[in-house]
Amino acid sequence: MNLPTNTQQIIIIYHGFCTDGFGAAYAAWKKFGNNATYIARSREDEPFPIGYLSDKEVYVVDYSFSREEMIRYQKEATVFMVIDHHISSKSDVESLDRYIFDNNHSGAYLAWQYFHKEQEIPTLIRYISDADTWSHSLPDWKEIESFIYSNGEEHFSFQHFEHLEETLDSEEGYTRAKEIGALLDGSHTAKVNMYVDLAELVMFEGYEIYAVNAPREVRSELGHVLAQKTNSFALIFNYEKGNWKCSLRSVKDFDVSVIATKYGGGGHKNASAFMIPTDFPLRSFLK
Repeated sequence: MNLPTNTQQIIIIYHGFCTDGFGAAYAAWKKFGNNATYIARSREDEPFPIGYLSDKEVYVVDYSFSREEMIRYQKEATVFMVIDHHISSKSDVESLDRYIFDNNHSGAYLAWQYFHKEQEIPTLIRYISDADTWSHSLPDWKEIESFIYSNGEEHFSFQHFEHLEETLDSEEGYTRAKEIGALLDGSHTAKVNMYVDLAELVMFEGYEIYAVNAPREVRSELGHVLAQKTNSFALIFNYEKGNWKCSLRSVKDFDVSVIATKYGGGGHKNASAFMIPTDFPLRSFLK
């Protein structure tokens, strides 16, 4: 695990490779700027070395650790604050001294509320929350979300997010984003449909579901379409950081966070994920 060796007094830990996670880090950056150290984390990362967070002011946004880890970090840090919304982490987060947990909003939304109490939630953050919670209740959500997500999660920067915020908060910028998003959404839908045709029926955890190897950018929409086919859930997997990243998407009241937690992951009722080694026999799932 590569960690910054010279950290600021303030450390922001956020959910890595996740639009909502980076949005939460961006909310912190708008408050602290370069006066904080920003560290992306994912479930397969090793715990921080003993003493790494000692005497630091630590904010964990759109993410949480195991209860044992957080109890240790809470003792080491002068401030240890967790802001999360993943239902699989609820009981662990609520065992802490300082936390915000709300499953009705995304991590970015909650982080903005916390760090900017007197400010209105930016359009960018509202649409990220709308997408991450799978609410899709905002006007033009397909077009605007396609515009926001068009650059891919691997290329996020605080400066890029600042540009997105300014664009979407202006009438002219919003209109242009909607136009661009409409074009992008058509291409995205075609890609989703291509992977729908490639999906195979498998047996996983006692359920007959569809599974397919597909890139990150289509996992949510693709998983939702495939889950509807069996009225349960779907498995989307891809190679990531030396492991298979397995994303689960479900419909209605099917809680995939229970399955993800079994494999060391977590998430939400209808959207969760976990990592497994590349030597895991994925073909054993096939009927």
